[in-house]
Amino acid sequence: MSLKKIFGSKLRADILLEVFSNPEQDYHVRKLAAIVNGHSTNVSRELRMLEEVGILVHRKVGRKVIVSLKKDDPSIELFGKWIKEWKNPISRITRYASKNNLSLRSVDRQDETGDSVLVILEGSDTPSDLEDYVDMINSDKQKPFLKALYVWVPSGN
Repeated sequence: MSLKKIFGSKLRADILLEVFSNPEQDYHVRKLAAIVNGHSTNVSRELRMLEEVGILVHRKVGRKVIVSLKKDDPSIELFGKWIKEWKNPISRITRYASKNNLSLRSVDRQDETGDSVLVILEGSDTPSDLEDYVDMINSDKQKPFLKALYVWVPSGN
């Protein structure tokens, strides 16, 4: 499942991931729009909705409106931890493996920057949706990040 499905839009999910990844940061609409690659009108609409539900607050600085994450709210902090963990590709493939009775045999960084990871999964039943799941994880990244290799092991071995 992707954050887009949970929150209704990829833009809203991207905004939430950005503000929870940088909780001390203040954002001007245009700056945030550039970060999440969205149109400022659409970002503005999403920010108003997120403020209405109590996740963000705004203040005026001159003629500019600055938004930031609501501070000192334990439920907001917990929500932020959940979002960051949910978006973590290794956590996502680990949950997939567990749900599909697969063993996670190896997680290897393919380069020194950690921008590419090879995951080796092992199991006795070939998962039909593994490639689609990896594609979904990679769709959240600017470039492909995760490669998965499935190794079939006959039952009883």
